[in-house]
Amino acid sequence: MKIKYIYLILILFFNFSCTKDWLEIKTNKQVVVPTTLSDLEALLNNARVMNTSVPVIGEISSDDYYIRDNLFVGIKNIWEKNTYLWNETIFTDQTISGVSGDWCYPYNRIYYSNVILGALEKVDSRT
Repeated sequence: MKIKYIYLILILFFNFSCTKDWLEIKTNKQVVVPTTLSDLEALLNNARVMNTSVPVIGEISSDDYYIRDNLFVGIKNIWEKNTYLWNETIFTDQTISGVSGDWCYPYNRIYYSNVILGALEKVDSRT
């Protein structure tokens, strides 16, 4: 008998615990789904993501050039020194702040492009 009440309470709880109004509330006002052509154009015009962020580890570790000792001492980032020297461990700090965004620049550009391409199918071209 006691188990029936527990099941009944659980069923009632799950049925009435979440309403449609709660699901439609945006937790962050800065998170916006692009719905117009101007929104999509704003994503394309983000120069930091689309144009200026380029991977550099490949170039730093290449043998296309060499750096003199007096210039090497002036390099501020440890990961750049480790990359240039081909050390086994490039990133000494394992937190997210210690990891270069070098690998994620191209993927970020691809993500933006996929969001734009996916939204183009749903956007009315007259807006």
